[in-house]
Amino acid sequence: MIMENFDCKELVKRYSEWLQEETNIRSVGEGVCEITTPFLDRHNDYIQIYITQRENLLVFSDGGYSLAELKSSGVELREWRKGLFEEIIRAFGVTQENGQLIAVSSYDEAPQRKLDLVQAILAVSDMYISVRPYKASVFKYEVESVFIERGVRFMPTVRLLGKSGLNHNFDYVVPRSRTRPDRLLKTLAHPDRNSATSYVFQVSDVRPVRDEFEALAVMNDIEYTVKSEIEQALKQYSIVPFRWSQRERFIQRLID
Repeated sequence: MIMENFDCKELVKRYSEWLQEETNIRSVGEGVCEITTPFLDRHNDYIQIYITQRENLLVFSDGGYSLAELKSSGVELREWRKGLFEEIIRAFGVTQENGQLIAVSSYDEAPQRKLDLVQAILAVSDMYISVRPYKASVFKYEVESVFIERGVRFMPTVRLLGKSGLNHNFDYVVPRSRTRPDRLLKTLAHPDRNSATSYVFQVSDVRPVRDEFEALAVMNDIEYTVKSEIEQALKQYSIVPFRWSQRERFIQRLID
């Protein structure tokens, strides 16, 4: 079903309401709060983060979940994987302390830093793909290697401010050409409802405050079956989906 009278502001409002309604907070000890978010990990479990106070700052933590999950999946952070892990968390302003992913913030910055940590947890979770036979690296970096090979001009890991006041990380921006505007790109290593919904919000939040651009999503259909409803959902919000198995057409769109 195609949506009529599409309103970016209304989408952002509904998304914010959904976040608030589906987020649960409880005390799990003296000075420790547990937040259960509506975002799902690769096991379809809700991502949980923890908040403590450090002097006048808030400390958001994954409680050690991300690294423990990688280890249980057979991913050892050695050699190039260690560098990849550090690059991923650095992109979200997150650090690693005693096996935990950590984001520190003031009270005013708390919503942004909570979002940064959740995005970092989801990105680190995708590293388990690196032990699968299909790739020598995670999906995002396979895409990047093809860009370099085919001469696609791009800027990696661009952070843009949205209407809500939150910053959003896009994997790549391909600068405008004579025939096309700037192209914002997100790689969906595990293209499911969770990743599609998150990307729809990012794009819709940025559109009201940025000049014209195209939003593209490249989906890993080599490792996963991409459901048609995921593609349709992206299209409804003017996001162009591309399957990685059909990358020649996708690459041509970036070169044009």
